[in-house]
Amino acid sequence: MILIDAAALLIFVFLSVYVLMQLFIISCSSKGRIADIEKRSYATRYEQNITVIIYSHNDSATIMELIESLRKQNYNQEKYSINVILDNCDDNSAKLLEILGGTRLWRINTDIKPIGKYKAIAWLLERILTSENTNAFVFLDADCTVKQDFLSKLNGIIADNPVIIGESLSIEQNPEFFASLVSFKNKLKNRVSDHGRYYASLGNILDSHIFAIRQDVLEKISYNIADKGFEEYEYSFRLANAGIPILFSSQLVCHKKLNENFNRLVFERQKARYKNLITFKNRLLILFSKRNIPSKELLLSLIYPSDEVFIVLLLILSAVCANSHSLFSGFIGIKPVGLLFFGYLLIKFSAMVVSRCTFSEYKNGIFWLFISPAVFLASIATRVKLNLSLKFRLPDKIFINRHEAKKIIETTVSDGKKELPCKLEIKQAENNCQAIFIFNEKKMVSGKYHRVDQAVEEILDKLRSHGFTLKVCLNCGYFKLNENLINKLDGEQGYCLFDNVNKSSKAYEYSYVWNSCPNIISINTRKYIEEKLNEAKTN
Repeated sequence: MILIDAAALLIFVFLSVYVLMQLFIISCSSKGRIADIEKRSYATRYEQNITVIIYSHNDSATIMELIESLRKQNYNQEKYSINVILDNCDDNSAKLLEILGGTRLWRINTDIKPIGKYKAIAWLLERILTSENTNAFVFLDADCTVKQDFLSKLNGIIADNPVIIGESLSIEQNPEFFASLVSFKNKLKNRVSDHGRYYASLGNILDSHIFAIRQDVLEKISYNIADKGFEEYEYSFRLANAGIPILFSSQLVCHKKLNENFNRLVFERQKARYKNLITFKNRLLILFSKRNIPSKELLLSLIYPSDEVFIVLLLILSAVCANSHSLFSGFIGIKPVGLLFFGYLLIKFSAMVVSRCTFSEYKNGIFWLFISPAVFLASIATRVKLNLSLKFRLPDKIFINRHEAKKIIETTVSDGKKELPCKLEIKQAENNCQAIFIFNEKKMVSGKYHRVDQAVEEILDKLRSHGFTLKVCLNCGYFKLNENLINKLDGEQGYCLFDNVNKSSKAYEYSYVWNSCPNIISINTRKYIEEKLNEAKTN
């Protein structure tokens, strides 16, 4: 019984802190509206250089509209550039954008398809951050559109705020039922929770369809590719620990069509829960470190109870109170538990008032009251495996695979007359890597190196000494390692010059050193290809 009382007391304290914290955030959001008006400046600001980055994965149906809306901005065209990340696209996006022109294309071709938005952004920033002449970066999804004053509004906001998350609104005035519910939930999250957390000097998660970051912030706090994934969480904690706030601004707006249904609501609920639990588990030691309070509170916010969990915990407390012999019932009683329920109702009503909901949105709030439990139960019932090591796993189609210590690549080896199938195995540990050539159950092993390209190069040299050629990118004349990034990427990637030579393209086609394709040619032609490219640049 003592354990039950101790658990009940812990739940009571947790819910009490949660209610007080939410009321405080709502209060800060309400006061912040006045501060927003006072800070708003209608004077013309100096136009900064802005780099627009669009993430696309098979979005050929919508990306053209976004590019057109960006090209029609009432902003000096020499002051902004448009970059498009094509994350393993197998539609005609690249062809359409090449025909349209005016954009820089960045193609990602990997074994994992796609690698995901935030990994793709981190991948691109590693390549352009130090060389890009810009003041700020703005990130958009390819299925959005923006108005003509989008960049001019961003220019005014980013001057005073280092990191901004914006709002995505439905492109339709009267969206369908489930889309209207999602819009209602997003409005409460953005205009009350995210907005209030900023004015309460708390951290926010950079999980948005639209956000912007000043370059000086990116230079101080690198946007790295994390092995654990969820870069929006990784970078958010770095910002919180550095004391850099993330502002929500209702002026930074994009519009998109919301194709929502019950199954998608369940999927998004499940995915959010997975990401929060994994991040909390991986960063649990933050609570016991000397880091600042905002980063610790941001971690705890990942396990704040949902509406359904809050009610279930209240019912558990009520059941404990019903037992007159329990210590919890004697010291706490049912009235404080009832006050928690009143506080919960006050939170929901105050949030809708502060966000200035319309009459139809109040109706959506009532609908969500009945639909939310069904969504919650359905998300719990979906296939989620819990291992003893607390590593949560979902189907591969949902989440990016974790970094694997061993990769086996199917490729070919040639003696100048025949091409024979073989395998190349890449083993990677924390401090070293190794390459293994496998042919007819026989193995040729390299030494241990700090970079992958060095290990593969040893295998290539050994094969050449026996008169054989391995058909991989590192052994191709079109392939070139980027000397500036070779150590950052552990020698895994370089870029292919095939499109630059044969199609006069200026886009960089990045590839892994172990990849292969039908265009592979002798490595001896690499110097000739580079000379041709230099001639093309001078002309």
